[in-house]
Amino acid sequence: MVSIANVGGTDTFGTWITKSNQSFNELTLLTGVTGTTSTKSITGIANNLTVTGDSLFSGVHNLSNTTVTLPVVGNLTIPGGSSGYQLTTDGAGTISWAIPGGSTPSFATTTGVIANTQFPGTLGLSSNTTFSGNNTTFSGNVVHSGANATFSGSHVNLGAVGDVSISGGTTGYPLKTDGSGTLSWGTLGNTAIAAGAVGNTEIATAAVTNTHIKAAAVDSAALAVGAVGNTEIAANAVDSAHTKDSYIPGYTEVVMEANDSLIFADNTDSNNTKRDTVQGLLDLFDSPIGQHTIWMPAGAMEAAVTTAAATSNAVEVGTSLFAARTMDFAADADDYCYFGVQMPKSWDAGALVCQFVWSATGTTANTVLWGLAANSLGDDEVLTTAFGAPTTQVDTNSTTADDIMVSPEVSVTVGSTPAAEDYVMFEVMRDVSGDNLAEDARLHGIKIHYTTDTGSDS
Repeated sequence: MVSIANVGGTDTFGTWITKSNQSFNELTLLTGVTGTTSTKSITGIANNLTVTGDSLFSGVHNLSNTTVTLPVVGNLTIPGGSSGYQLTTDGAGTISWAIPGGSTPSFATTTGVIANTQFPGTLGLSSNTTFSGNNTTFSGNVVHSGANATFSGSHVNLGAVGDVSISGGTTGYPLKTDGSGTLSWGTLGNTAIAAGAVGNTEIATAAVTNTHIKAAAVDSAALAVGAVGNTEIAANAVDSAHTKDSYIPGYTEVVMEANDSLIFADNTDSNNTKRDTVQGLLDLFDSPIGQHTIWMPAGAMEAAVTTAAATSNAVEVGTSLFAARTMDFAADADDYCYFGVQMPKSWDAGALVCQFVWSATGTTANTVLWGLAANSLGDDEVLTTAFGAPTTQVDTNSTTADDIMVSPEVSVTVGSTPAAEDYVMFEVMRDVSGDNLAEDARLHGIKIHYTTDTGSDS
């Protein structure tokens, strides 16, 4: 190695050669000097070149096949560049200052794969973009205006929710998926929430009140059949504090009937809600609304006048034991009798339930077929209105003479157009073609059960 000494920082190239302790020929061999002034290019061909002190290189210096040892980085000055820039090569030996990572790429035209890249400032994406790393972290602003951005890596960290912005939508709208990966802004309907996904444990106490539900937002059409039952409502969840006065507006006023239902708390079953009919409630108070009885004795009946008349008869049972007026129906032909009843104002104009009370002198268990028809007449209606076909009821005689017999009940539909306070005409008959009692059937009277729908006739 050739050592160069005694050279001052202000010496010219000629002076530098003069002060060298080497001969000019040796220096020429060392440096390959082609001129004698400092403005000439110098090509060093030595294996090692050591320069001590401050050195300023202002021209073009080609150090080939030479090891150049530079001072510590703090003592090395290379002019040019901007703060934060780095030295880069063009691959042909030329070094220049450039921003970290190279020039800012234009993603409107860039295609292919960009791996392990860090982008300064705001990253703008204006076309379809795929991020496929295992972890993709955005620590700056990322603006995507293209058709699709696909993240196929295992994890994407978007940062705090306040730093994530997705344009579009309306205040309060949630992000929804179509099941194929496409998200859009929308509203939540009952199909967006899986059955059982939201229960009372998912909703904080008092989180939903009537201020959170729009008027008419939930009606019968919005609730599936059976969606809300007693298992969905906690015990004591609905009390007087949760209901308002006049909480059932807009309903038609109707007259309550005996078979209508009422809801009540069952004191014998932990006040659980139960249902009963109006009649059941009225029965507790021995209400006059319900079924009542009219007794129509045979003595108040009138036998047919011209044809097939039953016989009104005064009979004595035993010797001075009991006497009664009966209407006797013979065994050889169908006989008839009649009576009328002015029905009360409280009658519901429904069907009448009737029973025949009768006896016979025989001791054979034979049958009698009784029949009854009824017509209802209002003001200014004619008495000659024809009866319909009778409703019949068969009954069997006792084997003991003069036993009182009470037939099973039979429902009789009143003909014409029955109404409260109508006059109801009855036709009573014995149909001998349907019985086998070989003697007179003595009718003592008929029990008529009618139903009321008001408590009084006022």
